[in-house]
Amino acid sequence: MKNVVIGLGSMGRRRIRLMQAMADAPEIVGINRFAERRAQVEGEFGIKTFATLAETIAEARPLHRPGKPRPRRDGMHRRRASRNRAGRDPVCGANFGGACGV
Repeated sequence: MKNVVIGLGSMGRRRIRLMQAMADAPEIVGINRFAERRAQVEGEFGIKTFATLAETIAEARPLHRPGKPRPRRDGMHRRRASRNRAGRDPVCGANFGGACGV
């Protein structure tokens, strides 16, 4: 799990310090618009920092990695699985092979 600390002033540094002290410390990234604060926190805590939230999201969650299949996000696999368990189509209520065709 990744945690993002927005603002790397005294309160942000305290949160980073507390999270890193945890037994199962999560991955932490920081956001601050001031380059000198980002450099200070990177050196002090060894975490990655960014200037904006948009930069952070672009780095952490690329839209598509070449060579890997894109995940299905349409929910169709869930509808088909529930139809298979219940014996009825959840969209139109028809039995298998119904007119709905989902």
